[in-house]
Amino acid sequence: MDEQGPAGGELSESPWERRCPDCAGTGTAAGAQWAEWDRSRDRLRRLRDEGEGTRVLGELAAWLLAEHEATRPATARRARCGRCGGVGTVPTEAGAALLAFLRRHRTD
Repeated sequence: MDEQGPAGGELSESPWERRCPDCAGTGTAAGAQWAEWDRSRDRLRRLRDEGEGTRVLGELAAWLLAEHEATRPATARRARCGRCGGVGTVPTEAGAALLAFLRRHRTD
């Protein structure tokens, strides 16, 4: 299962960490505003496509979609993943225990 991680390194099976479930190992996730905007756009597209048989409904949905396109969020589409901090992996239970042990016995 070797794949490229966010820093170009390989993501491998490890007892200490696993691929981040929120970003699928990319280290980035869709910004909250964009995720909502995309959901609304997809609903309007479905409405437009379903309304093609009814002229008025199809035209209304097409107009709403055009209006929606003009309201794109000003934020970045992708942002650093909040769960993994952009690393692409999160500690497993064993990894979290190892990190806690290392923190307790730090010798700096």
